[in-house]
Amino acid sequence: MNKKEKLAIEEATDKANKQELNIDDAIKLTKEYPHSHRAHCLLSNVYLQNGENEKCLQQVKKSFKYGSSSPAFNISALCNINLELYDEAREDYIKALKINPIDPNTIRSYSNLLNKIGDHEERHKIIKKLDLISPNDLAVRVAIIRSFFTISDFKGAIDYIQSIISDFENEHQIHYLLGASLCSLDKFEDAKESFKMALEKSNNPEDLKKNIEDNFIALD
Repeated sequence: MNKKEKLAIEEATDKANKQELNIDDAIKLTKEYPHSHRAHCLLSNVYLQNGENEKCLQQVKKSFKYGSSSPAFNISALCNINLELYDEAREDYIKALKINPIDPNTIRSYSNLLNKIGDHEERHKIIKKLDLISPNDLAVRVAIIRSFFTISDFKGAIDYIQSIISDFENEHQIHYLLGASLCSLDKFEDAKESFKMALEKSNNPEDLKKNIEDNFIALD
């Protein structure tokens, strides 16, 4: 890739990320650089943004003649999901992860697909990869804990929460989820302590208390 092509692709990518790359400019880019994998990916992405899933798939397949990348397989996966071709989308995500096993966007998107199709065991394995990629992200930790719930592994959830709770001591969600896990194993006294800690950390303790008492146990 020469300097002129590199600059053109980078500028187009920036526009695409802002959803400002129009179809005419994207087509023009593929004509100027017909052997560029990234140029064809950018055009396929514009088709995706425009809801033209069939054209998107045709274009992304064309891009594979000139290379492969995690973004290309992600684009293909999203098109296949829109067309309810879930097996094909799953294969796309698997291929994307072979190229970049620690891409958080691919992991999140793939885990969403697995949740949609009800493969919670595989989703649990996949989403746990985010543990090392985004260790300080509360939303990631919560998603991992909830994935334990979907496979009814409440002991695993408790062990996991206890291994991270010191890093999230002031986050009421973590204490709440620990209480929920303990309730699932009939450890009600321990659950009460966790729920009380969650209430202490919560900005809205009254609503949280109602949620706990409606769904788990009485605290008074």
